[in-house]
Amino acid sequence: MELYQVSAGSLDAWIAEHLQPSEEFQLQVKDTVRRICDFLKETCFDDIKVFKTVMQVTPGSKPSPQVYEDLIQAGAGPGEFCTSFTELQRDFIKHCPAKLKNLLRLVKHWYKETTSGLPPKYALDLLTIYAWESGTKGAENFSTSEGFPMVMELLCRYQELCVYWTEFYDLQSSVIGPHVKQLLREPW
Repeated sequence: MELYQVSAGSLDAWIAEHLQPSEEFQLQVKDTVRRICDFLKETCFDDIKVFKTVMQVTPGSKPSPQVYEDLIQAGAGPGEFCTSFTELQRDFIKHCPAKLKNLLRLVKHWYKETTSGLPPKYALDLLTIYAWESGTKGAENFSTSEGFPMVMELLCRYQELCVYWTEFYDLQSSVIGPHVKQLLREPW
């Protein structure tokens, strides 16, 4: 069944059936990561011994402001280094309620089926989280059938919005603060 055929009252069940990763998939991912780590530790290098594999930042911690300052001074455009921050994106979403994660899955699924006039994909998560925070105040009785249209309404006017979080950076740096403020003044 296609998304447009799903009734509002059936959205949660449809998400669970079609968009949530299965337990089998999750086990496959864990096994793949374990194999890669084992390969790096045991056989990857002839003359170098890898004792432990460790991930780019400690989960939940802010990167050093110097990381952002170096990127700003490198002259990168918005989103150019977004793959470098996938762990931070994961950490930002990791502790969100399950219903918000399901809404994110639904919006991303919808986004893949839509072709034009939308903000960049990385901005979609932020817009969805903003809709959740402003529409529910984090309530557990959140209704996907009400949240999804709220995200769609925000998407219709995304160019009017100015949304940002400072969980992994702050505006105190003499380089980061002015740069972020300048970005917030620019059109998309």
